[in-house]
Amino acid sequence: MTVDIEHPLFSFAIVADTHITDEEGLAIDGSHKTGEKVAGMYRDLIQRVNDMHPEFVVHLGDITHPTPTEPDYGDAALAFHKASEIFSMPYYLVPGNHDIGEKIHPALPCIDEEVSITKRTIGSYEQHFGQQRYSFQHGGCLFIVINTMLMNSGLEEEGDQWAWLEQT
Repeated sequence: MTVDIEHPLFSFAIVADTHITDEEGLAIDGSHKTGEKVAGMYRDLIQRVNDMHPEFVVHLGDITHPTPTEPDYGDAALAFHKASEIFSMPYYLVPGNHDIGEKIHPALPCIDEEVSITKRTIGSYEQHFGQQRYSFQHGGCLFIVINTMLMNSGLEEEGDQWAWLEQT
């Protein structure tokens, strides 16, 4: 198969690490409120993406700054969805470690149990953002979204994801 770069099938945009927060804490240098600055930068990013006219957007994770175990996680998720309403195309979400929790594995640095991936954090992610794994088709291509925080985690859900991936 030859790839025709002059006439692509379609285009899509990738964004990541928006770290949307509903908090209004001061930045490290005390010069501005972090919530306002991040929200403004995200609105600017969306406008730039809209101006490029991709057919869809994939957000690669770290959607919010608070983790699923923090009390303001739901508020941050709501702030993200509200800000994202100005996308002029569909967007798809991939869970990041801030969104669903870190995996605990002996080969990785010590992770605090409070921010680790668990059934509870997976449930919280799915409540606020939708499925942690799914597929979609566009332009004759199959896109597969998985929860990479499950990989090598040893959680029961890891086996479920592998079975789903093999079936898909």
